[in-house]
Amino acid sequence: MTEGTLLFTLEHVLLVADQPWTLSPRASGRLILPSDNQAETGDYDKSSQWVARVRSHSESGRENSFRNGIRSRDGRCVITGLVNLLAPHRWAGFEAAHIFPLEKETLWRQFDSRRWITNTEEGSGINSTQNGILMLGHLHTCFDQCMFSVNPDNDYKITTFVPDTLGIDERIVHTVCRDPNSSYCVSDNLLRCTFDSRSLPICEEQGNLFFETDFPPGTDMMATLCDEPYGKERFEMEIESRLRSTIRG
Repeated sequence: MTEGTLLFTLEHVLLVADQPWTLSPRASGRLILPSDNQAETGDYDKSSQWVARVRSHSESGRENSFRNGIRSRDGRCVITGLVNLLAPHRWAGFEAAHIFPLEKETLWRQFDSRRWITNTEEGSGINSTQNGILMLGHLHTCFDQCMFSVNPDNDYKITTFVPDTLGIDERIVHTVCRDPNSSYCVSDNLLRCTFDSRSLPICEEQGNLFFETDFPPGTDMMATLCDEPYGKERFEMEIESRLRSTIRG
């Protein structure tokens, strides 16, 4: 089989992809292009666009509705299964996490990701409950830094892309958030899109992707951002995140 035939078969027969992707033999890491060259035997890595993100926080009425809807639907950390016994009045330690990053709403519109929201009654787009899951706060931080993801095509199994200090690798996401009979269930397409963009080769290629999140009182946050490899990108995302509600207004 030629490299051109391999790419054609993947694109038109085997893969369902809504973002640009590339293919490389794992042994050589060489980017495969359509050609008559004989395809190498062995394992291949498919890579999609990596989207940087920062912690998502509720800052408007629509985002509060997102948070409340996720709490009501899940009632627990769907990653670990830990139930919030203090619900419905206290949710300390539990956070509603956006699957498609809230600060990347421009890409949301560019990719027409709203088509994956089937519950049109909500009319909330990126803040639909179908774009979120409830998890413990520290897991939310790790999720937003691409340390793990959920594969809806492998029985909703969790895959970690760093050493599994969290003890969640190969766990199955709780069924409470993915009931196919519920119009509020999490979107498989959004989970799939996120999982594809977080493959291990992409994380390794990007180098040190992890952002500092621990800023005690008196910490020079700006100095920390300047020292980070992706400080400029993070600064832009932080500004966009804080100005989101103002821009919408």
